[in-house]
Amino acid sequence: MDEGKTGKMLYKAIKNKVLKNDAALEKNFVGIVSDQAASMIGPYKGVAKRLKNDFPYIVATNDLSHISHLITKHSVKSYPSQTLQIIKDLSNHFAKSCQRRAKFRSVQKKMKLLKIYDIKNFTKVRWLSLAASLSRIINLWEPLKIYFEKYGEDDEINHFTFQNELYLRNLLSLLELLVHYNLECQKQKLLYDQLLLIIQESFIIFAKMVVSEDRTQLSYDELSKIPFKAKVEELAPFIVSLENFRERWIQEHTDIQALVSQLPLTTQTKIFEDTMKLVLKILSEIQKRLPFEDQIGNKPKLYF
Repeated sequence: MDEGKTGKMLYKAIKNKVLKNDAALEKNFVGIVSDQAASMIGPYKGVAKRLKNDFPYIVATNDLSHISHLITKHSVKSYPSQTLQIIKDLSNHFAKSCQRRAKFRSVQKKMKLLKIYDIKNFTKVRWLSLAASLSRIINLWEPLKIYFEKYGEDDEINHFTFQNELYLRNLLSLLELLVHYNLECQKQKLLYDQLLLIIQESFIIFAKMVVSEDRTQLSYDELSKIPFKAKVEELAPFIVSLENFRERWIQEHTDIQALVSQLPLTTQTKIFEDTMKLVLKILSEIQKRLPFEDQIGNKPKLYF
């Protein structure tokens, strides 16, 4: 949408239909939160800029849960596409077929599982559906394997390898953290200082996965100076080796140790290399997108 035209229309709507030239309302107008559409945040003609011209004291920032979704969306693109395709394939297989879902439930009943579940749909426009769908796939990995061995095509059966399972489990571990912080940002009545702590904590958690051992105890302010947006070669002085990352990850995720032992070292190395790249991409996106230095980041430093 055109920044100037749409920004002007929205600005007038807020002024005329929300604030209504009411002095009491204007006095209590403290800020605006929006997505990252040009019409909302454009530096010259966006709604936020227009409103700040009228009310210089207001806080204008972006919706953190929307930013969190963008971090996830752009980060996962760095992960092997064939891994993401597995999630889409398994979700789509059951999405529009009652007969397939019934057969899958039958498989679970024969396994005498305590609860019977369907595979959750993965939909791009639903922010948290990727993690939800993948979580259900991992939890039902064995029933799914049995189902596809009986009813599936060869390409579907081939999804169920130790290599693919490890790729998916590593991805889920990171997605669950991203979802956690997304939901934290959606909580009601959060104060600025609480939002700042959520932003900083999310950055620290991911940073400590990859920084060198002597940097794991650094504060947020110190960690934030590491240029995660730089190329991997330039990051070398700040981060662990691939082998140390692999050892650290396996130590933290004890549930994958048996799975890892089933794979040759060369395959393990490639999987953990891709996992480490994803962590670095997440950190790069966090540094790029989260408002560490705008008003929502600076005001808590002034008042709390």
